[in-house]
Amino acid sequence: MRRPTPAVLGVVVCAAAVLALTGPAPAGAVAPRTDGGLIIGTALPDTGELSDYGRGTQAAVLLAVQDINASGGVGGSKVTLVPGNSGGTGGEVFARTVGRLIGRGAQAIVGPLSSQLLIDNLAAVKDVAVVSPAASSDRLTGKVFRVVPAESLQGGLLGSLAVDDGVRRLAIVARNSSAGVAREAAKVARAADVSVRIVTYPDRTDKIEKIAGEVASYRPDSLIFAGGSETGALLSALVKKGIPTRLYFTASAGDSAARRDLPSRTLEGASMVSLDLRVDDYFAEQLKALDPRVKQMEFSPQAYDAAVIIALAAEQAAQTGPITPESIRANIASVTTGGRSCRSVATCLTFIGLGEDIAYIGPAGDLRLKSSGSPSQARYGISTFGSGNRPTGRPRYVMWPSS
Repeated sequence: MRRPTPAVLGVVVCAAAVLALTGPAPAGAVAPRTDGGLIIGTALPDTGELSDYGRGTQAAVLLAVQDINASGGVGGSKVTLVPGNSGGTGGEVFARTVGRLIGRGAQAIVGPLSSQLLIDNLAAVKDVAVVSPAASSDRLTGKVFRVVPAESLQGGLLGSLAVDDGVRRLAIVARNSSAGVAREAAKVARAADVSVRIVTYPDRTDKIEKIAGEVASYRPDSLIFAGGSETGALLSALVKKGIPTRLYFTASAGDSAARRDLPSRTLEGASMVSLDLRVDDYFAEQLKALDPRVKQMEFSPQAYDAAVIIALAAEQAAQTGPITPESIRANIASVTTGGRSCRSVATCLTFIGLGEDIAYIGPAGDLRLKSSGSPSQARYGISTFGSGNRPTGRPRYVMWPSS
């Protein structure tokens, strides 16, 4: 892709803690810059319900900035990192953090992990480039950049699994917030001449029997569930009505089903699709070397890639003009698709300096971001349930879309 010419997830990692890891290195500086260099802020969960992910994702961004600066920095200057806490679901901490980061001159922010924090605070981040390592809500498509796919992308894979199994009458049961998953699954199934009915319901509902009755009245031979903690209760209600033999789940729906006390073999043969969040051993060793207290590493590769993509976009922008939130946003998708593949920060920066278009592939995989800000493909794990109503064995990993 040619460069543009003129775009939910307990430890506290505060600014002082990150500085302690880096010492006096420029990567840890927190003072505003006056030289036009790149300042990356973080809004990651040091506190709140997702705080288990905070230390690992903060360390990953720090690792990225160290790698960038070891490779010469961006625009001829070292990158400055300003750490920040996204807090919990209330949003007050996140809003304050964003204001502080912008006040310190940050042109871009890595975070938050929570979709809802972004949905509730889009106005607060309108003047800064945002790349989230984990926010997957379809409501954010076209509004921010993210290193994980929009939730709806997995719908096509679920539909494809059902089609491959030869289903003929498919019911898709989804929360309103997961309606995109249902639409994508239905699109794939209908293209294969499968009869489809979509049943949606509010994210918080006590109408379990009513929903089960609507599903059962369709008399499907297969079901796709795209829900949350209510899925187990919904399955229990459907057992009484005679559920079909072929079942497919998103990860949150499958987890809920596995926790429910269901008759033996109820879920045997069912499939569950989840995002591939495995962490490479070498990457894990790097995080541990940087911060031995890191335990939870999920979304850390995504946080690393978010920071690197910001830096590469800024370097590309610096070839023709100043580094601004607008110029970073204009180059983010470009540095992940359509150019010469590169996997290390140093190589990617060298290619950009030579005037080449690049396609960065990092620890989180080959993203190929679309102009809407979301990866155009992703790697998923497909787990199969056994007779004990639990997933058995290792997942089978696939890229979706397969092309």
